Amino acid sequence: MSETLKDLEIRKAALSPQASFHVESPAGAGKTSLLTARFIHLLAQVNHPREILALTFTNKAANEMQERIQTLLLQARQETAPDSAWMNELFTIARKALKKHRAHQHLILGSDGLQITTFHSFCNQIIKQAPVEAQGPLEAAILTEEEQDELIRESLCRTQQILMALPPPDPNRKALERILLYFNNDWRALSSDLAQLTAQRDLLSDLLKVVKGQPDPAHLDLLLRDRLGFLIGLQLQALKAHLESTDLGRHWALFYDHLVLKGAAVSGQMPGLLPGCGWADLPAWQGIAEICTTKSGTARKQFGPKIGFYSGFKNTPWAEYLESLTQPVLERLHKVKSFPLPETSPVDVGLLFDLILLINQVVDHYRGLCRIRGVIDFVELEQAALRVLGSDEAPTDLQLILDQRINHILVDEFQDTSLNQWLLIQYLCAGWNPRPRSPFS
Repeated sequence: MSETLKDLEIRKAALSPQASFHVESPAGAGKTSLLTARFIHLLAQVNHPREILALTFTNKAANEMQERIQTLLLQARQETAPDSAWMNELFTIARKALKKHRAHQHLILGSDGLQITTFHSFCNQIIKQAPVEAQGPLEAAILTEEEQDELIRESLCRTQQILMALPPPDPNRKALERILLYFNNDWRALSSDLAQLTAQRDLLSDLLKVVKGQPDPAHLDLLLRDRLGFLIGLQLQALKAHLESTDLGRHWALFYDHLVLKGAAVSGQMPGLLPGCGWADLPAWQGIAEICTTKSGTARKQFGPKIGFYSGFKNTPWAEYLESLTQPVLERLHKVKSFPLPETSPVDVGLLFDLILLINQVVDHYRGLCRIRGVIDFVELEQAALRVLGSDEAPTDLQLILDQRINHILVDEFQDTSLNQWLLIQYLCAGWNPRPRSPFS
């Protein structure tokens, strides 16, 4: 493990039980080791070992983390000589944890005493405690990937048969015909995409509900535009805040006046003041982005009449301001160049509407088959767990109980979390008060 001062100080900071952290690092950089070290630090602080919940994506990862923690605790108890200052400090903390939990040795040294589990195993534990609230089949078997693939294929065939048996004017049949036409009547290619979308339907859950509740392409278009405008507005807010922190941003109005006074053609492409942050302000921001960055998104180094500046501009403080724009500003400026303008449609709404109609049909048949056969897949398992926990506004009794029991959550490989898993973490952290509680990923 690297022990450069910078790396070591960052690692130490990420171990503080009083703070939450999100760690990003390349593969092999020791993130899992850092997560294990944080678990040991938390173990030395909490009153009960099961106040800590560690979530992974695979049984292999959960077993590996459990083994690392147990090995470290056993080495600390046997006073094994550490091979580095980092491990020496970690052994000291591990001995404190062992001393603090003398009464819970069977938990911290047992094979399954600590709460180190996969997302899906944790969801299964939740729904078994409240099967009625979960609204799922009792004692349902969890599908393997192979079994799920087979059920989805069966659902696709059934959907195709039912839709093609409908009268030609039926909107669901027409949706299938239009989608098939888009796929050059290649059912195999279409069914492959539908199978993947059915398996990952949680990513589309809100759109599936919208179209099922109000099957109108115009409504879907309005909704998508509203959401896209909101997201673009967030990006523009961040861009404006970053640009205003630079010399160029702070003096933008003077910069504009200077270019107008010099008769620079580029002044006609830019606003006199920094624009607002609505979608309607995007064209002005795109004009600024073209002035401030090159086609590849780097800071401009060349200035002259050919690109709208005036002769001698290179020797002014303004050129220096442009050349010294920070990387976050440059990245955000370059990003807005590709944003769609308010008057354009970012997607073929009609095609998307037809696709969602079709996915809803497949999902309904798939869920019906699952109910008949008494099985459940990972998406339904996660959604059942979310139903058990309720919501931020109306938490269930079980969510309140878990809120009292769990004070620290660690998530391995957070970048792989699905929307349902992200919501699960949110629900578990909902209403956390100022006492030492922390998520870590």
